[in-house]
Amino acid sequence: MRSTGICLAAFLAALVASTAGAQETSELSYQRFAEDQGPDHPLYCMYGYFASKTGDHATAHRILNRCVESAQNPAAMIYLSFFYEEGIGTQPDQAKARALVLRAAEQGYSVAQYLLGSELLEEAENADERKQALAWLKRAAEQGDDDARALLDSQGAAGG
Repeated sequence: MRSTGICLAAFLAALVASTAGAQETSELSYQRFAEDQGPDHPLYCMYGYFASKTGDHATAHRILNRCVESAQNPAAMIYLSFFYEEGIGTQPDQAKARALVLRAAEQGYSVAQYLLGSELLEEAENADERKQALAWLKRAAEQGDDDARALLDSQGAAGG
């Protein structure tokens, strides 16, 4: 299982990094901000995280789903996958959680590639499944993911 810390760190890192070009606003109302900016603005998706932390899971789901569908935001995919995995504000749904991680991994998001690879490796029951898991981990490692590199090293698979 993925740790909350990895999901949170990935989500925050991606959203903070993507705010570099964001416009500043003196408006303090989130509702006004959201209406003006929409899901393509990184702070809109960040509000989904804040809503979840205040216990407003319905708002968090609405915002994160919009970020996933409208903005194709891989960080929102990862965070929303955690909601489905843990049953936060919804019934647990492992298939939805996995589909969101896979979608983010296929977009080239290294954190998702690491998460998917590590989960698949943990679940692998044969050589083909292990090979698929290691392939995702290698993709993440090629992008500089140190956790993926370390897991590959521990599996004796870093070089090939």
